[in-house]
Amino acid sequence: TVPKKRIILLVGVIMAVSVVCWLLTRTYEQSWRTNPLPAPADITGMRVGGQTANGWKVKIVSKEQIGPIVSLFHDSQADPWPKKWLVAYWVELEMAGQKVEVHVYLTGNGPGAFRVNGKYFRGGTDKAFEDRIGGFFR
Repeated sequence: TVPKKRIILLVGVIMAVSVVCWLLTRTYEQSWRTNPLPAPADITGMRVGGQTANGWKVKIVSKEQIGPIVSLFHDSQADPWPKKWLVAYWVELEMAGQKVEVHVYLTGNGPGAFRVNGKYFRGGTDKAFEDRIGGFFR
């Protein structure tokens, strides 16, 4: 039989490892909460593209609408295992000397999904994306 002290030690080690894993997972999740887009004040221009019955259409976004669109992507989280959704909309941001392209996906449930410069995120909602960005194409 196994001595009682060894069983207690083994249980203690397992519990300690479990706590460390939980803390690392929690820290990892929180470290990825982010707003992956620049501040609206840094954006000099924005275009959005969306699928319509006649193909893709592009609209220029007014300065007043930039902030509300950027806010759709606040408090997002990196998605290390993205699914293969179809692009529903794209958003192109222009800043001093550079452009950032965002692909927006409609997931059908849960948080929204999007990609910024090749990195995938979860945040926002399908409804918010449809209302704010899709509204340009109705």
